[in-house]
Amino acid sequence: MGVGCGMTYLVPLVCAYEYFPDRKGLVTGVVIGSYGLGSSIFNILATKIVNPNNEGTKIISPHDPNLSFFGPDVANRVPLMFRTLCCMWLVLVLISAALISRPPKSSEDQTNLLAEDRNDLISKHESEIEEEEEQEKKET
Repeated sequence: MGVGCGMTYLVPLVCAYEYFPDRKGLVTGVVIGSYGLGSSIFNILATKIVNPNNEGTKIISPHDPNLSFFGPDVANRVPLMFRTLCCMWLVLVLISAALISRPPKSSEDQTNLLAEDRNDLISKHESEIEEEEEQEKKET
């Protein structure tokens, strides 16, 4: 299960990294936070489907009095919950697969050029500061 969950992170992370190469930390936080939020939402939804009346456990284990189970009315809704959630996930996966894409090559080149321009500006600014410091030293 851990490998499957890890693979679901990979595709949106790689695509998002390509769109926002200078904001990988932010992108990682948004993608993984969304994954956790989705898990929370589907947990609540699954509970509402399988146990809509919030019934308590009814059957006590004959071997362990601390162990109890839900009655047949809740247990019989489990297949419905799986069918409903799987249909919802299928729709979401199909929509996601249709919408997810890598950035166009020209956009990627433009992003790289912007990053290079930014680095050039930083280097130029640093060299100007060094020149000013040298001039101040010469004046004193």
